[in-house]
Amino acid sequence: PEHAMEGGGVDVAVKVRHPKVVEESFIDIDIIFAFLNFFGERARGSSNTRLTIPVTRDEFQRVLQRQIDLRWEAHNLTRFRHNFHEDQDIIRFPAVHEAHEDLLVETWVEGSTVSDVLIEVGAGLKQVGTCDDSPEERIRKTQMCGALFDMTMKMFLRDNLIHGDLHGGNVMHTPGSHIPTIIDCGLVTGVLPDVRKSYFQFLRALCVGDADTITDKLSEFCTSRKGEKGVADMAAFRADVQSTVDRWVGPDLRGPDGGPIQLGDFIGELLYHLQQHDLTLRGDVAGTVVSMSLVEGLARQLDPHFDVVGFARPYFLRYPPIFREAFVQPS
Repeated sequence: PEHAMEGGGVDVAVKVRHPKVVEESFIDIDIIFAFLNFFGERARGSSNTRLTIPVTRDEFQRVLQRQIDLRWEAHNLTRFRHNFHEDQDIIRFPAVHEAHEDLLVETWVEGSTVSDVLIEVGAGLKQVGTCDDSPEERIRKTQMCGALFDMTMKMFLRDNLIHGDLHGGNVMHTPGSHIPTIIDCGLVTGVLPDVRKSYFQFLRALCVGDADTITDKLSEFCTSRKGEKGVADMAAFRADVQSTVDRWVGPDLRGPDGGPIQLGDFIGELLYHLQQHDLTLRGDVAGTVVSMSLVEGLARQLDPHFDVVGFARPYFLRYPPIFREAFVQPS
């Protein structure tokens, strides 16, 4: 009754946890890491292979298990709605009506996922084929892309609370409206207070192609697979990072082809160097790095010409590092 609308009812979405999901989550992790360990070892030395998860098994397991308790998703939705309460004309999140460990009741969202309207892209996130959208539809997609990107930068730099699975299936839209609604917020990420300042510097270094800072911060964020802090051969690691920066970031802070910097490929090659040097990236940083690549892919599928890195740079001035401890690592 307390949630009922005038007239006697309200439409809601009900999310129910599958009864076997807890057991299967443990099995899935074992399969994933067995596969990566087997093929990753055989891929070493091949310049064409990029097969790695740069975090420990325990950290990866914690990330997956956070999504099993639906009360965490309810908590995340509530926090996102609070953080973006002044942006309701740009971006929206469902309201939570009731939450239990295995059940979540939230606002019903009319429409469909943006997966239905994404532009097909290929290698380098280049558009494949032609797009038959009307001029009005292209404008609407560009507006949605801008809204999602603005939201993401605020999550990264202002709030330190980031949607960890932002793909087209988790963004709802209504035809004729440019305001997206974000769903499935069970997986969030952010960095812990001890690296907030260094993390801000790392993100800014990625956007301006500062190889030395990228190297130093990755070294700070990593341990060796033997548990030792830092990089064993710093000179070799620095040379590898510099080579990657030179490959993906031109002197004009554009990509090597004059187009936008391909952030996902850039980050992917950096992660591969971590594997080459037997390094493990701390879990909170690794989660946000993966989120960056997801955001770029979604943005470019809505607007193939969107320059993720170029549009990110002004946000570092708009949201200087006031180190809020917004992200809480669930136990």
